[in-house]
Amino acid sequence: MKAVKIGRELPNVACRDLGPIKGSRAAGEWAAADPKEHDTYGQLTSSTRQLGGDHALIRAVAKDAHGITVTATAYDCSGQAPPVQAGPEAPAPVKLVKVGRTLPHRGCRELGMIWGTGRGWGQNSEEKMQGAYEELMSSTRSVGGDYALIDAVGGDARGITISGHAYDCSASPPKEDDAPVVVVPASDAKPAASVEERLRRLEELKAKGLITPEEYATRRRVIVDGL
Repeated sequence: MKAVKIGRELPNVACRDLGPIKGSRAAGEWAAADPKEHDTYGQLTSSTRQLGGDHALIRAVAKDAHGITVTATAYDCSGQAPPVQAGPEAPAPVKLVKVGRTLPHRGCRELGMIWGTGRGWGQNSEEKMQGAYEELMSSTRSVGGDYALIDAVGGDARGITISGHAYDCSASPPKEDDAPVVVVPASDAKPAASVEERLRRLEELKAKGLITPEEYATRRRVIVDGL
């Protein structure tokens, strides 16, 4: 049986992309917090092997009340690696972004509000939720964050929208981390927007034509449902 390795970095620059894969487990069907301790890694291994690969590169780990999902990309790294190149041509490691409803420690720094929307005809609710998660993680990564804190989840027949805030939690947590989580904002960052401010901003986006009426209705519902 072909050996498959799982990690967050590729072993060499000669690896060939075989396509996206994922491993998931619904809440209640797993107990461990670490995806290595249940069969999500086994699913990644099996999917990679089916595509003819030997390496699964982890892109993100999303965990909430619904369960845990590990998204990754399968690679074939069996080819001979070329000499390592320094400088801008060297591949940059993919930054890991986690998603959850509580911050990992009280030293996290807020970076701003983010949205994730999953919609698509013919997709089931799990696929739409995964699409929303991926957009949420991409938005967090784009502002230099590594954690997406979910505020509210809303949806209708057309899709699912998740509102949240991006955080940078890369700093070492305080030694005494048993105190309640306290967000440490950046010196130039604004305080978290209130419900009134979020609704006002949404109205401005609609008035300027930056979002569709459908997106306006969905996002307004998410904010109101979070009250």
